[in-house]
Amino acid sequence: MKPALTFHGIPLSGEVYPYNRRDRVPVLTDEEFADLLRPLVGHQDVKAFGWRQYVPYFNDGEPCEFSAYDVWVQTVADTDPEDPDDFDGDGFEVGDYHPTMGTQRWDDRTGRFETRHGLYPEVNALAEALSKAIRSGSADHVLRAAFGDHAIITVTAGGIDVAWYDHE
Repeated sequence: MKPALTFHGIPLSGEVYPYNRRDRVPVLTDEEFADLLRPLVGHQDVKAFGWRQYVPYFNDGEPCEFSAYDVWVQTVADTDPEDPDDFDGDGFEVGDYHPTMGTQRWDDRTGRFETRHGLYPEVNALAEALSKAIRSGSADHVLRAAFGDHAIITVTAGGIDVAWYDHE
């Protein structure tokens, strides 16, 4: 038998559908988000960083909601992309096996995660904090208001570039 649902002692009836975890994350202010961004802007070891943000066109029947994805950082030791006009951060994602910041990756041989320490632990820590805020949804309202929808954001010491992002 299913346990009775209540809300602070008041009985609930009907079907309660799971909420989107993003509905329950703390919301960052513009200034709090900027405080996560500033340490990476113009950092001596960072060439550029950014992310993608958009409302998906289709989400397997789930509501299509704005989100930001794929936070990336290119350090001064990373190779430049072959086509800078088509560069969108692929290969430099935070939390993936970054070529110079290090992280963890699954090793099929040992059946464990392999930790690789990178050249830039400070940059990695700053990037992880920014990525966590972006991936959690706590900055969605700031990102959408500041940079719009269907955008790829690239940040350098010279400023923030917003380009159309076709995510089909």
